[in-house]
Amino acid sequence: MNFPVNQSVGHSALAALFNSAPIGIAFFDASLRHLQVNSAYARMTAHAVEKHIGVRPDEVLGPAASQMISGLTNTLATGQATEVWLHVHESGGPRHCVGVCCRLEAADGTPSLGLMMRDITDRTRAEEERIGALQTEQQLRQDAERQRDFIRLVLENAPISIGVCEGPDFRLMLINDFAVRIIGGTRDAIIGRPIAETFPQAFAMVRELYERVFYNGETIVVPESRIPLPDGRQIWSSACYAPVRSADGTAIGVMSLGLDVTALKQTQLVLESQKNILEMIARDALLAEVLEAVVDAVAEHSVRGIRPAIMLADAAARQLRHAAGPKLPAGFRAAVDLLPVAANAASCGTAAFIRQRVVTTDVMSDPVWAGYRAAAAKHGIRACCSTPIVGSAGNVLGTLAMYATSPGVPSDEELRVADLMVRLITVALERQSREDERGRLLAAERQAREQADRANRTKDEFVATLSHELWTPLNAILGWARMLRAGQLDEAATIQALDAIERNTRAQSQLVEDLLDISRIITGKLRLDVRSVELSSVVDTAVDAVKPAADAKNIRLQKVLDPRAAPISADPDRLQQVVWNLLSNAIKFTPKHGRVQVRLERINSHVEIIVSDTGEGITPELLPHVFERFSQGAEDGAKTAGLGLGLAIARHIVELHGGTIHAASAGRGAGATFTVKLPLMVAHGERSESEVHPTATTGVLPATLPRLDGVRVLVVEDDADGREIVRRILEQAGGEVRTAENPTDADAVLAEWRPQLLISDIEMPGEDGYAFLRRLRQSPTNSARELPAIALTAYARVEDRIRALAAGFQMHVPKPVEPAELIAVILALVPNAGPPS
Repeated sequence: MNFPVNQSVGHSALAALFNSAPIGIAFFDASLRHLQVNSAYARMTAHAVEKHIGVRPDEVLGPAASQMISGLTNTLATGQATEVWLHVHESGGPRHCVGVCCRLEAADGTPSLGLMMRDITDRTRAEEERIGALQTEQQLRQDAERQRDFIRLVLENAPISIGVCEGPDFRLMLINDFAVRIIGGTRDAIIGRPIAETFPQAFAMVRELYERVFYNGETIVVPESRIPLPDGRQIWSSACYAPVRSADGTAIGVMSLGLDVTALKQTQLVLESQKNILEMIARDALLAEVLEAVVDAVAEHSVRGIRPAIMLADAAARQLRHAAGPKLPAGFRAAVDLLPVAANAASCGTAAFIRQRVVTTDVMSDPVWAGYRAAAAKHGIRACCSTPIVGSAGNVLGTLAMYATSPGVPSDEELRVADLMVRLITVALERQSREDERGRLLAAERQAREQADRANRTKDEFVATLSHELWTPLNAILGWARMLRAGQLDEAATIQALDAIERNTRAQSQLVEDLLDISRIITGKLRLDVRSVELSSVVDTAVDAVKPAADAKNIRLQKVLDPRAAPISADPDRLQQVVWNLLSNAIKFTPKHGRVQVRLERINSHVEIIVSDTGEGITPELLPHVFERFSQGAEDGAKTAGLGLGLAIARHIVELHGGTIHAASAGRGAGATFTVKLPLMVAHGERSESEVHPTATTGVLPATLPRLDGVRVLVVEDDADGREIVRRILEQAGGEVRTAENPTDADAVLAEWRPQLLISDIEMPGEDGYAFLRRLRQSPTNSARELPAIALTAYARVEDRIRALAAGFQMHVPKPVEPAELIAVILALVPNAGPPS
C-alpha cells in the first residue's frame, strides 16, 4: 500500500517506522476490510499480519471484535473519532487494548479508516490487583463484621442465660437478652453493678461458687438448683461457672451459663406429687390429709409464691366452706367462709356458679369482689384464680383457688397444675362419696335386719297378745254363761252376768273388726263412703261415745269447735272411728282427774282435729313408731292391753281422705297431742250414689243454670281432687277446660293455648297464686297479661280478698264454692260467654 508521505522522506523509512511502532496501527477500506496492519497490531490481536489483510476484524477475531466493528462503523458514518476496545484471550492470558479510529479520504475522495491501538494489559492487571486487594480487605472487614453479628445474634438469642462478671466484686459486664427476660428488669439497671446488689438472694446462694471459680480457677457445673428472682418468682436452673482470663492467663472474671429447666423440673415435681396423692387416695387416707397434700403441691409448683386453698360445696351446692389452705390468713378464711354459690360472690362463688374458671387480676377493681374487697385488702389478697371442681355427674363439688399478694395473671404452668390437681380432688371426693354411700348402705342393711328382727319379735308378741285378748273376753263369757245355765244366780247377779257377757262380746267384736280393718288395709280393700260431712257432728258423736269412760276416771273432757270449719268430703263413720280411737287412747293413758281436750279448727284450706291429754306422755324412742302396726305399748313405754292396731288404722283412714296425722309429746309425764289435718271441699255438689272414693263430690248441674259453651278456662290447682272437681263443673256447663298442677305447668299450657279466663289456687308449693299472677301481669311479652283471673282459695278473710285483688285477680271466690256461683262469676268476667244465640 502506498502511504501518503512527505516527498523528502522515503517509503522504506515510513514502512520501517510503521512496522516498528510500539502501538498497533491498522487501515481499513470502506467495507471494514484490513488494508494494512503493523506488527504491534498483529501481536495485540494474536494473529499474523497476513491473516488480517483483506478480511474484516470479526472474521479474524470473532465475537471479540464486535465492539471494534461498532466503533469503525460509527466513524465511517459520522466522520468522528471513536474509542475502540479489544479484549483478546491468548495462551498467556487475556490481553486488553484500547485505541482510536478516524476517517481518512484519498485524493479522489475514497473513504478509508485508520486505527491506532495501545496494549494496556499490564496496567489493567495492576489496577485489577490493586482493586482486588482493596476488595479483599473490604471483604475481610465485612466477614469480620458478619462474624461479630453472628456471634452477637447467637449470644442474644441463645436459649441459655449468659453473663460475665468482672473483678473480685463481680460486676456484671455482659448479659444476654435471654437472661434479662428471665430475671426481669432492664439491662441498663444491672450492667456495671455488682450482682450482690442487683440479685442479693440469688447471689447469696452462689457466692461460694463464684469465689472458687475466680480465685481457684475451677470450672463448676451445678446440674440443678432453685434460684429466687427479685420479683418473687423462683426458677430451676442447670448452670456452669467458668473463669474468664486475660492474655497472660490471669483470672479477671467469671462467666456463667445457665439453662432454665423450670418446666422440666415442674413436670417432674407434678408427676411426683400426682403419684403421692394417688397413693394416698388408694390407701384410703383421710380426705383432709389428701386436700392438704394438694394445696402443698400447688404452692410448691408455683413460681410466684401463691397461697392455694380448697373450698367444698354443701350437699345442695348452695354454699362453699373452707376445707384446706393453711397458707391463707385465718381472718380471710373466716371472712369468706360459707361463701354463697352465686354470681358476684368473689372468684370462688362465681366460678362454682358458672362452672368455669374465674381469673381476677386485681380484686380491688373486679366487680365480683365488690362485697369482699375489705377483707382482701386487710389480709393482702390482690389477685385470685379459682377453678371449679365438677364431679363426673356434672355436679359442683367445690373450688381450687390460687391467691396472690400482687395483681397479675397465673402462668400457663400454674393453670396446668391447677387443672391436674382439680382432677385429683375430684377423684378423692368421689371416692369418699362412694365410701360414705357404702357406709350408709351397710348401716341401712343393719337397720333393715334389725327392723326384720323387731318385726319378727313384734309378730310373736302380737300372736301371744292376740291369744290373750281373744281368750280374756271368752273366759268371762264362758264363765258367766255356765253360771247362768246352772241357775245359781239371783236376779242382781243375773243382770251383772248379762252385762259382763255383753261388754266382753262387744270388746271381742271390736277386736275382730280391727283385725278385719288391718286386713282390708293390707290388701287395699278398705273403701270409704264419701259424702259432704260436717265435722262438728262427727266430733260430737265420738265425744258422746267415750264420755262414760271419761266419767269413770273423773277425767275432764273438753270440746272446742270452730264455727268456721266448713264441710269436707269424707266418710263420716270412718272419721268417727278415728276420733273415737284418739279419744279412747287419750282417756286410757290419762290418770284419774286428768284432762282430755278435742279441738276442731279451720286453718287456711284445711281443717284440723286436735286431741290432747295430760297423761303420761310418749317417750322419744316410742314416738316415731306410734302409727306402726302391732306397735303396742303405753305412752310411758309400759305394756298395756290391746293389739296396737288402732293408731295404724286411724293413720290409714286419714291418709285415704287426703289428710295427715301427727303425734307430738314433750316426753314422760308431759302428755301427748295428736293432730289430724283434712282438706276442705273445693266446691259443693251432689254425691253420686255409686261413688265410694273421696275424689268426686261434684254432681250434675241444674239444667236452669247458664251455659259456658265454648269458653276456654285454665285451672291451676295443686290438689288433684280440687282440679278434677272444678274441671267437671265447668265441662258440664259446656266450657273448654285445661288444668295445671303448678305455675310452671301453667306457663307451658299458656305457651300453646289461649284461654279466656284463668282460675288459680293461692296456696301452692313453690310459687303461690299471688306471685304467679303478678309475674303474668308484669311480663312484657306474655299474651296472658290482660287475661281475666279468679282466685279460688280457702283464704276467706277481708284482707285475703284485698290481697288477691291487689295481686291482679278480678274476683276472689272462697272454697268450697257453689257451682252456680262459680259460673255466674265467669259469666261476669267473660262478656261474650253463654249459649250461642
